[in-house]
Amino acid sequence: MKRNLYLIASLISLLVPVSIYAIEGEIPIWPGAAPGSESLTIEDSIVNRELGGSCTIDRAILNVLSPAIIPFIPENPNGTAVIICPGGAYQRVVYDVEGVGIAEMFKELGVTAFVLKYRLPVDGHVNKQYVPLQDAQRAMRYVKNFAATWNIDTSKIGIMGCSAGGHAAASLATDFDKRVYTPIDTVDSISARPYFMIELYPVISMEPTITHVGTRDALIGSSPSQETIDEFSAEKHVTSSTPPAFFARAADDGSVKAQNSILFVTAMRDAGVNAHFNTYKNGGHGKGICKATGTDFARWVNDCKVWMDSMKLVTYTASDDATLKDIKVNNVSLSDFNPDTLTYSIELPEGTTVVPYITPTVNFINATTVVTNATALPGTSTIDVTAHNNINKRTYTLNFTVNTTISSAFNRLNDSFKIFPNPVSSFLTIENVLSTEAFVQISDAIGKTVFKGQLNNGSLTIDTRSFTNGIYFVSLLDNNSILSRKVIIR
Repeated sequence: MKRNLYLIASLISLLVPVSIYAIEGEIPIWPGAAPGSESLTIEDSIVNRELGGSCTIDRAILNVLSPAIIPFIPENPNGTAVIICPGGAYQRVVYDVEGVGIAEMFKELGVTAFVLKYRLPVDGHVNKQYVPLQDAQRAMRYVKNFAATWNIDTSKIGIMGCSAGGHAAASLATDFDKRVYTPIDTVDSISARPYFMIELYPVISMEPTITHVGTRDALIGSSPSQETIDEFSAEKHVTSSTPPAFFARAADDGSVKAQNSILFVTAMRDAGVNAHFNTYKNGGHGKGICKATGTDFARWVNDCKVWMDSMKLVTYTASDDATLKDIKVNNVSLSDFNPDTLTYSIELPEGTTVVPYITPTVNFINATTVVTNATALPGTSTIDVTAHNNINKRTYTLNFTVNTTISSAFNRLNDSFKIFPNPVSSFLTIENVLSTEAFVQISDAIGKTVFKGQLNNGSLTIDTRSFTNGIYFVSLLDNNSILSRKVIIR
């Protein structure tokens, strides 16, 4: 059995646009019928989609009955592996554009990649809302179980998701230990926690003002209870055990709202977990690699490789990447920088444009000047931003940890203050503020102050009916120094 698995896994996947059964190397992840699918008689089918960009093939899989992984084995594996969950609104699996094309990129990088052909909740499975997570958990456990067969380091296996597949990936990253099926063999005794996560334009939340409606309806129906919404909104399950992540989306994505990524990244930072978030000028939605050709979003591939190198998952030095010596913070080369203040002047070579970047910890506003200022909260913060130079065509990725002096005011105030409701409709209430000297300032996504007021006995109610819909930062300040900050959505 293990010998046969090795032989199958070693085959290079061939693309035949007729039937999924013609794709060599497909490995079922369940020993029999998957849980909740025992009585179904559906058969996998493939539809061809319209080509775009540099794509030569674009197929989607429907009616998945037998979940499987399709391996892409590099000639010289470096020990890192990733399981890829393609998108498709939980109604199809976009196999080529968001699966095979990305897997081939990882394969060239020395990363062993697996495209996950997962079940879809629209196909009549029992407990349909759990089938994507069931398959993601099982796939992670399966790959870990046979890691030695593929020369994989079990401590370097990650999960990746695109669009609705991003929800499956984020669900695994946050609920890897949630029991969503009865264990069937020794494989299920293995932890399903991924070591890292990569997200492209993901669906994360099921909240009605944020979610992608088609994905939500397919997974939990069109009128779910708030309890169900909370259970399947991954941003509400982030903890310090959530793995570090790389996020990428295009600013002109009209399908999945930015709040999905922002709320998850915010929750990760609040939990003290590394989250790298890149926003690109254009590229739309669902482009993967080949359909992104010619768009700004195409740069996610290079930026992701740089991030993986920083995580010691790959060894990558792009010819157009600047060295840390080229970047100065407070007039000191970043490679020699030892931060000890709250404000940083980041000096980039002439011609550099900073990609718009939003985080509750550091706010980089779109800038074309040589110097960009960033303010970090007291304590330990992570500053990261991607900048691109139009003159020398170099890409700069800043990612460093800031350990700043904790002020006495911050000691009197902690992050336990409450904001509700969130998302907000008409009125916002803030409670449980420990400092009697702090006041509240609310800013929009580009830094414009829309409200400023004094707290009354540690609480305050704010009329937000004049606010436009969008992302806002609620900051608690003392002598104009930011003590703590949270994100709300209107």
